[in-house]
Amino acid sequence: MDTEYLQKLQGVGLNDKQARAYLALLELGRGSAASVAAKANLKAPTAYVILKELIEQGFVHRVPKAKKHLFVPELPDLALASVEERVGGFRSIVPSLSALAKKSQSEKTRTLFFEGLAGMKKAYAYRQDELRGGEYLAYFATAENISREVETVLLGWSAAMAKAGVASRAIVPNHASLSVWRKRDKEFLRTVRVVEKNLYSSKNSIEIFPNFVRISLYGQLHCTIIEDAEFAAAQRQIFEMAWATADKG
Repeated sequence: MDTEYLQKLQGVGLNDKQARAYLALLELGRGSAASVAAKANLKAPTAYVILKELIEQGFVHRVPKAKKHLFVPELPDLALASVEERVGGFRSIVPSLSALAKKSQSEKTRTLFFEGLAGMKKAYAYRQDELRGGEYLAYFATAENISREVETVLLGWSAAMAKAGVASRAIVPNHASLSVWRKRDKEFLRTVRVVEKNLYSSKNSIEIFPNFVRISLYGQLHCTIIEDAEFAAAQRQIFEMAWATADKG
């Protein structure tokens, strides 16, 4: 089965077995739990349970009045509408849930860990909407340790930040791997000061926001977010000291 399709389906809330069963049924057109199981490499009893779950999620229908249990896939555009309806319902209560979370955590330091490419995407989407029109500070890494997939995440995030009017100031290594990135600084509302690589050659980035700090270890596909206003303020002070002495060229 196409790995990309499986990943995309898992991105909208299906687990691996559900995604495989739905793709199998799309290819079959209609089928029994046994036929879906054979095509999706599942056990028949497991496939039957999975298909019932997919019915509840709007991805599958049972064929009415069939002599045996037969299933048909929901058309992808209609399945998408079902997903969007559920997301819309959740979105409507996000402000209330966020207020509840802030109330319970206002005096607590939160440390969040994100792993893998999916985790990196979540880390870069973290509290993104709250940054509109603001500024963040950063110690950027060299790009030699960044995969094409992570680069896509970073470019997408940088473009989204610029569109939201979020500017940044960054201290960066003088490294050949960053030449392409430097050409897009103006586009991404970045002001940078360059430090020679014998003084600063980090392969990991630190980004400082008003209420949290994000540490990205690109080689390990790992991000850590420390959410604490006092910690972020201290990191901003350290950055300003480094900024004042960094090369403006």
